[in-house]
Amino acid sequence: MAPPMATDIQGTMDTQIATFSDGLSVNGVAARRCKAPKMAGGIAAHASSDMFKGPGRGKPKAKRWDHRLNEESKSRKPSSLKGAAKYLKNPGIINLGGGLPSSQYFPIEYIDVKVPSALHFTEQETKELGVVKRIGKYDIEEEKGIYGTPDTTGK
Repeated sequence: MAPPMATDIQGTMDTQIATFSDGLSVNGVAARRCKAPKMAGGIAAHASSDMFKGPGRGKPKAKRWDHRLNEESKSRKPSSLKGAAKYLKNPGIINLGGGLPSSQYFPIEYIDVKVPSALHFTEQETKELGVVKRIGKYDIEEEKGIYGTPDTTGK
């Protein structure tokens, strides 16, 4: 593990920790927002903390805290759903994830999916013996769906 890096602080007296070349004031917020790139987002858009960071000119460098993390914390990866959300900003891509826009926004009426039948789970068996399930746009609303209860009878 690397030790923490030294900060780049140039204090001039005991009460002053760092010098800032261009501090942000209330009057400067509007101008800073005008310079920032426009945020492209839609329904449930991807967001990262990097999108909200301002320029760091004149600010002291941050300390490294990696040596304080245990192995479990270091091994953590971002959520795959959050990672996939970055593709939502591409025009024409609609996320079919739960809880996202109302079904009226989807340009589909139904989706047919071929799923494995009981005890036949290989790709070849699914191709030959799989069961086609139709998922309708308004199945839950019209109480036609069997949400949470998979049909294993093969009918």
